[in-house]
Amino acid sequence: MKKIIITCLLLSACETNKSKPKFRKEIRTTYEIICKHPLGHIENFKVDKSNFMRPSNHRGGIWSFTTIDEVLIRSSNCHSSSKSIQMEQ
Repeated sequence: MKKIIITCLLLSACETNKSKPKFRKEIRTTYEIICKHPLGHIENFKVDKSNFMRPSNHRGGIWSFTTIDEVLIRSSNCHSSSKSIQMEQ
């Protein structure tokens, strides 16, 4: 019985911190990744340099990257080129 009470006290003493501090870095140059949606339309996504240069698992056919608006995208049939650089001021 003691173990159950101690366990309950320990579990109730733990706090969950749901609010994470967001550290948004200033993005001056954005790149564009263009993907074809499964329903047939084309979608353009603005990404930073690190997501443009190395989208996760791009050799496996599934692209996984995060847009500058912090939206996680997982898609296939995507394309990007360095010509799609856009400057933001």
